[in-house]
Amino acid sequence: MRCPSCGSIGAPDARFCARCGQELPDDATDDTADEPGSGPPSGAGGAGGDRRIVTALFADLVDYVRMLAEPDPEVVRELVMAALATMAEAIERLGGTR
Repeated sequence: MRCPSCGSIGAPDARFCARCGQELPDDATDDTADEPGSGPPSGAGGAGGDRRIVTALFADLVDYVRMLAEPDPEVVRELVMAALATMAEAIERLGGTR
């Protein structure tokens, strides 16, 4: 399948472009069948493993070390849990999993 945003060739069952991350339309047609290099990467699925496209989210919590020095760790825990819940909601809304 060809990405409508960057033109990159990807897997026919991909939901997102591996190069630019653009969400691919549900009705996209696979126009890559005869193009060289359009098959799975070499080694994919070999030795009992598989390849997957993964998006990882890293977050830097500002003043986290200072907050840990505060007298009440439960306040810090509540702040961190609220931040994680907000990130998880955004990830799931955009089609990701946690």
